[in-house]
Amino acid sequence: MSWFRAMSAVIAVAVVASSCGVPTDNDVELIDTEGFAALTDPDTSESTGATTPFLVQGDAFALYFINGNQELESVVRPFAEGTTQADLVQALVDGPSVGEQADAVLVTRLQPTAAPRIVRNESGTLTILVADEAEVRNDENLRDIFGQLVCTMGRLVGVDRVAVEDGEGPIPFSPGDGAPQPTVSIEEYGGCEPQSTLLTTTVPDGADSTTVTVAEDG
Repeated sequence: MSWFRAMSAVIAVAVVASSCGVPTDNDVELIDTEGFAALTDPDTSESTGATTPFLVQGDAFALYFINGNQELESVVRPFAEGTTQADLVQALVDGPSVGEQADAVLVTRLQPTAAPRIVRNESGTLTILVADEAEVRNDENLRDIFGQLVCTMGRLVGVDRVAVEDGEGPIPFSPGDGAPQPTVSIEEYGGCEPQSTLLTTTVPDGADSTTVTVAEDG
């Protein structure tokens, strides 16, 4: 009886092992673990869709809003170290502060529903994506929207042109009498008021850096 029970146990183990895919002979079968690597060691080289924060050089920047005469007017606002281009765009959306409206009634045309965010800053062109539901493409204040973005962001170091996109692609805009174009510069827009702003800028000098004060004329 003990011999029969022993044989039954061996057979049961063999059946279970066979059903689980475990080799029943003396050869060792290595399991390919490549498919499990992503579970414990994700590939960080793949893009997650996050936008690299583009730092701006300076500690005070001119933000452009619309005054009571329906013209662009700037206010110079100080910003803390580590400010990014996205922070400046958000400042335009948030609108002027009470103190900035002490001498003039200012408003912003960039509504929160547009949810503008920077998606690229390549070869001197800054691209800002807006939400489709905001219908910026057909907004009657499109010129003011472009003006606020172009005049504010176009002054930054490393930015020569500004583009605005939605889900359909670039939003064409004609700053003057010419044909609409996908990108606009300050010079082409022509509506940015002349001004002189003192900015504290860090200028790389080899391994070290020197802080200087520069006057940026619009």
